[in-house]
Amino acid sequence: MAPTARTGSWKHRFKEQEQLLANADNILRLSTLTEIRSPEDVVTLHRHLGACIQETRQLEDKLAKKLSKKLKNQVPNNGRGIQRQNSIGPFLAWLKENGAKMNGCSIAAFEGYGLGIKLDQTAAKNSLIMSVPSKLFMSTDSAKRSILSNLFDKLDILKNMPNVLLAIHLLVEKFSPNSFWKSYINTLPKTYNTILYFTQLELEELAGSCALEPSYTQIRSIIRQYAYFYKVFATLDDEIGELMHGKFSFKEYCWAVSTVMTRQNLVPLAPNQTFLIPLFDMCNHANGGIITDYNPETDQLECLASKDFQEGEQLFIFYGKRSNSEILGHNGFFYEDNEHDYRLVSMCTAVPKRVELLKSMGMPPSFLIQITKDTKTISDDLLAFTRVMCLPSDQIDQWMPKEKSAALAKPDCPLDAQLTKRCWDYLKIRLTVELAHFKTTIEEDLEILNKPNLSENMKLIVKLRLSEKRLLKSFAAVVEEMSQK
Repeated sequence: MAPTARTGSWKHRFKEQEQLLANADNILRLSTLTEIRSPEDVVTLHRHLGACIQETRQLEDKLAKKLSKKLKNQVPNNGRGIQRQNSIGPFLAWLKENGAKMNGCSIAAFEGYGLGIKLDQTAAKNSLIMSVPSKLFMSTDSAKRSILSNLFDKLDILKNMPNVLLAIHLLVEKFSPNSFWKSYINTLPKTYNTILYFTQLELEELAGSCALEPSYTQIRSIIRQYAYFYKVFATLDDEIGELMHGKFSFKEYCWAVSTVMTRQNLVPLAPNQTFLIPLFDMCNHANGGIITDYNPETDQLECLASKDFQEGEQLFIFYGKRSNSEILGHNGFFYEDNEHDYRLVSMCTAVPKRVELLKSMGMPPSFLIQITKDTKTISDDLLAFTRVMCLPSDQIDQWMPKEKSAALAKPDCPLDAQLTKRCWDYLKIRLTVELAHFKTTIEEDLEILNKPNLSENMKLIVKLRLSEKRLLKSFAAVVEEMSQK
């Protein structure tokens, strides 16, 4: 639990800070509610949290105006400052000064991507394109060596959540006028398209998507973290407390968390560490592009060409095998050519006899169907699980022996025609229910995408809905075709 404010802390400086502390208490109470039984309860909770955050933003804006008149060297709380494009020159000078190298490549703007890395000349496969010394990395380790060291020793959340530690570290450096990473931080985007920047109405447009529940969970967690740290920083009379005074806000915390979410990397430099790597994180995502590795002999991250590149090409890195739902949640974009996209459909049972039968078959009482664009058949495990779900109650016992239950996973299992039809109908209904959870049809989504002035967030949402519906429809066609055989 966060400490309460004491004499000399923020609470006794401006009335807005007293109100923000009260808001933080309310946010902590709401975000830890356990009596959430239905999707409707979740929506209601987030509407209440949204109202608290709206009030918090308004109070923080009022506070920032007061502090801008009172405090010197005030870092703007609205994120304005050096324009990102104008920061590239000083950033390149800083990189060169500290040993980073760019071999025939440069930072350039790309339509639909923002800034990225461009080849200024041809590059042969396996040639070194750029390298970044480890001393330029922002990491959980550099956070522990900073003025956060004492706070790290006191707070479990900083010890147990490296991404949170890195986000707070990033804010400390952003607010420090003489930060070593100042040139790097100035190149970072001023805002993002992560779910933390979605309105409540936009979030509700994710109804039916696999992204909805994880998004709500993540947002609750970030809101709770903000409230916790606001109360922590409000009690501090040390260097951290002074630095965060009037600067730490919900907007700034969302920015820091989004920066870490979208740009963090794991490097085999030290176990259990998370990194922000200047220059390297300018690379956008695609399937393939460059090979990256940490070279312990030179103590640097090295990026090699994975193929022969032509002049003018953009260099990409592969962020990992993720569905578009996960990419939207973690990185704030939609990848049109995602070869690894999938849609999950869950099935489960709590009926004791069915659970027992599944256990005898070595299967859990729940099952996830992972549907991809290449899913053209039904797995034996899905077939077995569906049959167990559809067996009449008075027939379950006769399938308990292992020699009989094993047959349920075989396509030629001797089932009567009525039970076979029941299994196919069960799958069809399950997919129909999944599609019914969406607010719109495929045709309606296509019309929405053609509307002028559609926000970037809504474009992401509609594209995700479309991709998930198409996967569900594709698998429904597979089930229909197999049911006819």
